[in-house]
Amino acid sequence: MKYFIIIFLLLSLYARENPFEPVTNTKPVKVTKSKKISSEKEFAIAKVEIPKIKPFKWISIELSDNYIVFLTNDKIKKIFSISNPEKIVLDFKAKRSFPTKKIENLDNKIVENIILGSHKNYYRVAIKLKRKVKYKIKKEKDKIEIEFVSK
Repeated sequence: MKYFIIIFLLLSLYARENPFEPVTNTKPVKVTKSKKISSEKEFAIAKVEIPKIKPFKWISIELSDNYIVFLTNDKIKKIFSISNPEKIVLDFKAKRSFPTKKIENLDNKIVENIILGSHKNYYRVAIKLKRKVKYKIKKEKDKIEIEFVSK
């Protein structure tokens, strides 16, 4: 019993105070600004490189002022939105354990930041928006695309 208490106390020293807050020792992700493109045809013509963010090896994110794309082999479990603050939340079916990662300083007109966090049988991607916007979601095999619709 004495050893159990000692081991428990030592392990609790390594626990984070709040596991839902971002880890402070994460490396910032640098994102470059891209030219505004309103259609795939314009994208093909302009051949502008859309910034790709790769927070983990199993997911990458493409972000422009018109849309955000998540490229992953993981299946989507649930998509919903939250008000005050405005967020779009995506839950992916996958047992992945990783420290919470916050991607900020995106230089984007709509997206303020993106937070990825792991849970028991899924992981969550929360997209915090700067303002309320309408959006359309397209689900494909290895891709979830959220298109921001102009009013």
